[in-house]
Amino acid sequence: MQQIADTHKLALCSFMLAADIFLWPIQFPLLGFAGVGLNFILALPLVAGISILPAVVSRRLALFIGALLLHMVLVFLVWGVSGRTLGMVFALSLYLAGTCVALHVCFQDNFLRFRKIVFLFLCAQLFLHGLELAGLYDPNPNWSREHYLFGFPVPTGFFTEASHVGLCLGPLMFWWFSKSGLNKRISLLAGISVMLSLSTTGLTVVVFISLMFLLRSSEISTATKKAVFSIFALLISYMVFTADSFSEINERLLSLTSILAGDTGGPQNLSALIYMNGVDMAGQGLSDVVGAGAGQMLLYYPDAAYSYLIEIINSGAALNRDDGGSTMLKLLAEFGFFGLIFAIYYGLFLFKVLRSRLSYVTTILALYFLVTMIRGAGYFDGPIVISVALFLYAPILFARPRSAPDESAAIVVGAPSLPRT
Repeated sequence: MQQIADTHKLALCSFMLAADIFLWPIQFPLLGFAGVGLNFILALPLVAGISILPAVVSRRLALFIGALLLHMVLVFLVWGVSGRTLGMVFALSLYLAGTCVALHVCFQDNFLRFRKIVFLFLCAQLFLHGLELAGLYDPNPNWSREHYLFGFPVPTGFFTEASHVGLCLGPLMFWWFSKSGLNKRISLLAGISVMLSLSTTGLTVVVFISLMFLLRSSEISTATKKAVFSIFALLISYMVFTADSFSEINERLLSLTSILAGDTGGPQNLSALIYMNGVDMAGQGLSDVVGAGAGQMLLYYPDAAYSYLIEIINSGAALNRDDGGSTMLKLLAEFGFFGLIFAIYYGLFLFKVLRSRLSYVTTILALYFLVTMIRGAGYFDGPIVISVALFLYAPILFARPRSAPDESAAIVVGAPSLPRT
């Protein structure tokens, strides 16, 4: 009977972690926000199992939640607390706690069930791609873009934008390098989906993580690494400045360059303006030291440098006023120097993950935080919280031997300690 209960618990927790990657675009109105994803709803029941967490993780989780509460108190002194801020802190605390429980259970079989569910999700993702290309399904009727290479409208599957496909599925492509056959199948399907949904964000993620794993490798000489970096630089330069198929990338970079040079008089790329506006709002949050409070980045939007231009280009709509187009910018605007300190510590954690040569599965889940900083928009969007939960597990992760076992091997559920990762 206990084995059956453990099997059901493993299945639920594995599905919840997979939902962090695939189901967050399915949103519901909650706590005064436009919506949180289905992944958040699935995480809530798992909070009841928080007692199973290792003591070191429980302490770090309590410290993290305590820091959120302290920040809320400081925001109250500076701005006056709002129901939106209270709701955000409460929801984030529950979400992170539930994700930690799911992560703990999935560690016990080395993410095997989780990876099987991810594979099934990817099969469904490609099926939805097929329905979109056949004109039978459209996840977002208000959004469409022509494919960079093939000319057809970009299919996005579970997601509402091609950039979300690149953010969430692009990292899975790098499981190809592990020994597991299941990981290779996941990598292949993820690669097909990213190619069908090709976007600037997807290309950036693939190039960025490629360079991360290149730096991580101890089997490649320094001279070879330098040669590969040079080839990457030349290839990207060619794609941006000469290839007509990638004119949108060219337009973004040239627009960003002109904005940085102080020229906003000519036609500007909307994405570049949104990012620069986010930088301005983040700067305002840092100048307030404690930031505007969770969920309150929009307080800086009216005085941001490019808000007026964005609204002119987009017929009066205030685009990305809640996020600035980047999780990092949102973190700085809403948590001020607290957000900056957290980002620095997190950066050190990711550097140690790469150097410690943890398994490909664990490494990619940790790198998701860095990936969402490129284009992420919110604390509940995508798999960012899996990465933050892994951060809380850092003392356990780095206490294990550095040599990663074959990820296809399963560990018995209910083992007294975490398996090597």
